[in-house]
Amino acid sequence: MHDDSKNLIYFYRENSDKLEKIRNSLHEDKSNLIYPQMKIIDMGFWQIGYVINSWEIEYKKNNKDSELPPLTFDDIKKLLKKESSEMDKQQLDDAKRKVMKEKIVQVP
Repeated sequence: MHDDSKNLIYFYRENSDKLEKIRNSLHEDKSNLIYPQMKIIDMGFWQIGYVINSWEIEYKKNNKDSELPPLTFDDIKKLLKKESSEMDKQQLDDAKRKVMKEKIVQVP
């Protein structure tokens, strides 16, 4: 097994309490869809990339002549907290339903 794969497994194990809580919360709508552990990690990394990209776009818009400053891990955590606090529960439920509808494919 490749070292990167092992690192992801260790990461999931070390953070399994938090990640399983998230995984179970996505299953609360009583659908039969249970996300695999790797999908939870994928969605987390996607969210990190999304908030970093959004921050870069906003920074460039407001600081046209400046280089992007480096982001620390703490900076990224703050961006994620800000992003999550801006979405209320209804928005999260609507987004979850939309994703569920898009993911379910009817096979004739």
